[in-house]
Amino acid sequence: MRDCGIGGLTITIPIVRSASVSFFLLVLVLPFEYAVASQPEPVRYTENREACADRNLNGNLYFGDLHVHTSFSWDAWQRGLRLEPADAYRFARGEAVMLGERSVQLSRPLDFAAVTDHSEFLGETQICGDPRSSAYGSPYCRIFRHPTIGVVGVALSALPIPFRPPACFTDGRACRDASQDTWIRTQQAAEDYYDRTDCRFTTFVGYEYTAATYGQTLHRNVLFRNDQVPAAPTSYFEAPKPNQLWKRLKNECIDAGTGCEVIAIPHNSNQSGGGMFGATGRFLLRDERAYEDAKLRSEIERLMEIYQTKGASECNDLFSADELCKFELLPIKPCRKDGEGLGIVCADRMDYVREVLAAGLVEFERLGVNPYELGVIASTDTHNATPGLVEESEFIGHKRLEQIDPLERLQTPYFGSGGLAAVWSVENSRDALFEALYRRETYATSGPRIPVRFFGGWDFGSSACEDSDMIENAYESGVPMGGRLPETSAVETAQPKFLVWATQDQTPLERVQIVKVWPDEDRERRESVIDVAVAVDEASGQAELCAVWEDSEFDPSRPAAYYARVLQIPTPRWSDIACDELGDEEVKPLICAARFEGRERAWTSAIWYGL
Repeated sequence: MRDCGIGGLTITIPIVRSASVSFFLLVLVLPFEYAVASQPEPVRYTENREACADRNLNGNLYFGDLHVHTSFSWDAWQRGLRLEPADAYRFARGEAVMLGERSVQLSRPLDFAAVTDHSEFLGETQICGDPRSSAYGSPYCRIFRHPTIGVVGVALSALPIPFRPPACFTDGRACRDASQDTWIRTQQAAEDYYDRTDCRFTTFVGYEYTAATYGQTLHRNVLFRNDQVPAAPTSYFEAPKPNQLWKRLKNECIDAGTGCEVIAIPHNSNQSGGGMFGATGRFLLRDERAYEDAKLRSEIERLMEIYQTKGASECNDLFSADELCKFELLPIKPCRKDGEGLGIVCADRMDYVREVLAAGLVEFERLGVNPYELGVIASTDTHNATPGLVEESEFIGHKRLEQIDPLERLQTPYFGSGGLAAVWSVENSRDALFEALYRRETYATSGPRIPVRFFGGWDFGSSACEDSDMIENAYESGVPMGGRLPETSAVETAQPKFLVWATQDQTPLERVQIVKVWPDEDRERRESVIDVAVAVDEASGQAELCAVWEDSEFDPSRPAAYYARVLQIPTPRWSDIACDELGDEEVKPLICAARFEGRERAWTSAIWYGL
């Protein structure tokens, strides 16, 4: 028997073996505490608080959403949303909120969340939305309030030298004051809903930096460790280039001497047209400036968002032979090699995690630092203040209130239901969660709450899955997701081994895969996808799967990155469910002529060799 901690619970599992894989059957759930006193204290507290009662040095699993918009975001406000950060946190904790005339509520509360409203137009949104404001009746505010043409004014922020429309008069004081008030209210909501006593729910202060140069999605979510934050959020107007954002975060937070700590999380690279990690992100010169930029980026950008409502960024079947790379892709054509059409209307190889991981290994060989040593999370990017609303059967859209109607929602069928960020943390507190995010002991799911463990090392035995102390031993002899393989004196003859364990949420698992990416001698990305654990009956799936895989083709001279992908058996997509909701007498969209069952999944952060 073995006990595995998940969110302060224990799962007691009898081991079942087959000739090809080791897998487990879930039979019982009951309260549990780990006895791991021999391990060092892992959390450095930056706030005055007591340790959580369920702290677990082998890690508890927590699910959350770190990409959430409320009516403080201009695009959510323009579309009629009036819910504020406090409402988003109430929803995340399991309370019902009203979207228009409809009450919505999570079937399972989240463990943590962050409201990340756009830093751009924070003041304008408040001024133009307040009838008491002296600017309310101005021509610009009338345009700004319009749900369609209001986007025209905001689109000016996509210029390489952004132009801020004059909603706030010549000195800009009105907008600065309104923006400051909104930022303070954002912080207060995070403080009010942070549960420091019972550790049931954690909030983070954050915002979204929304760079959209030439229409490319260069957005970042900025998250702070504690309540020590800059006086104002940085927007595209103050920092038109991402490296300017990093420098401001370095100066105004990390080096400010206030106890401020921060990470930035790129998202929707699948809409960046090669810009997020390519044309504007790649370091082309081997000089001191390139090294410093890469080093600063690696310090601040620790994670990337691999999936949300606007699609998946793991891989694209345009650039990969992997059939499973067709999952939740936006209908975007590939970018032309001559650069024509760069922007959100085209897909570039460097928009996807696999290429980015390989490119980071090349940059490390060239610069001595890896700017793309990125773990992964998923989130929703909800613009309805409904964090964690990801169940396919519950999905009512993330972009506008009208999408509550199934027919309206089906007008944009390529939008997904969004995903969740999963974190293995000692406890549910800001400090513990932030440290786990920073060390990349995180993974992403497309919505289900699938527990996954992934470790790499040199000494895992083939029977590690049968060990009653599997997790504790894995920490002692290897590294978890997000880590680097430790050095070994026998590297010339050794082969790395990976332990991966997953258990179902509400739907059985079909298989567990390990994906390996590496650059060849010509610095071109190579990939390999290996089934390491497959359910005995693929159609009906398995409750749990576990395997130890050894890389028999390991080349110690080539750096590599490995991550795990866990697949459920196929289930109906939200669009299938929405089509079924339409009455027989209604004219159904063309998409309803086909079914789009897909394999919900989880992706772990990588483990690196050669850094």
